[in-house]
Amino acid sequence: MDTAQTATEIRIEKLPPFSIVGPGVEILDNNPAPIFELWQNFPPAEKPESYSGVWGVCWDRPEGGFHYVAGFVVPHGTKAPEGQIARTFPGAKYAVFPFKGAPPEMGKLFLRIYKEILPAAGLKPVPQSFEIEVYPPEPMDSEGNLIADLYVAIE
Repeated sequence: MDTAQTATEIRIEKLPPFSIVGPGVEILDNNPAPIFELWQNFPPAEKPESYSGVWGVCWDRPEGGFHYVAGFVVPHGTKAPEGQIARTFPGAKYAVFPFKGAPPEMGKLFLRIYKEILPAAGLKPVPQSFEIEVYPPEPMDSEGNLIADLYVAIE
């Protein structure tokens, strides 16, 4: 597996506010199975004209658990089709980590990011924020590995 292993592989990026539209799920028990199921039925038939890949975004629920949406970045104000979610996120500064591996390994990398890599780099995540997975138009390589950049909002 070829994933971000050290703090030296972090890149820092500022993203402007963005809007995303796509199907979403609520996770109440930290079981990622509904997310894997959501991706099995993705992408929807219609892709935006400016398609440059797919984003997965998760954010905390005040009651516990989190929301997750898989979708496309769209112009602000775009309405969600029936059965999908439209959400606008604020701009922020992010630590960005490359990911290449089996989908279940992504969760393990997120844990390492928070517990090991960010502290080792002297970076602090923004509390109660959101995480972004950015997938290229062809998110699988020839060996069957998933490819993405993982964005974690930082102070």
